[in-house]
Amino acid sequence: KYLHATTAHPLKAGGKRETYIWGKIQLTQGQYQFQPASGSKLSGNLINLAGTNALAIVPIGQTEIALGDPIQVLTL
Repeated sequence: KYLHATTAHPLKAGGKRETYIWGKIQLTQGQYQFQPASGSKLSGNLINLAGTNALAIVPIGQTEIALGDPIQVLTL
């Protein structure tokens, strides 16, 4: 399920492809907020992945999403 949220931290990506950043989404004061997982973002870091419930989507061509900006999130 896709949701619209804001990010609690800046998100960075290379910009050459769509990027998915794992983390947690929660409903705060009627608005969804995405919190990226701490630690390494490498695909082999399954400990961080185990505690997540969503993926933030950084579109192709975008290298950064600033704190508080709207994002699209895929729930897990």
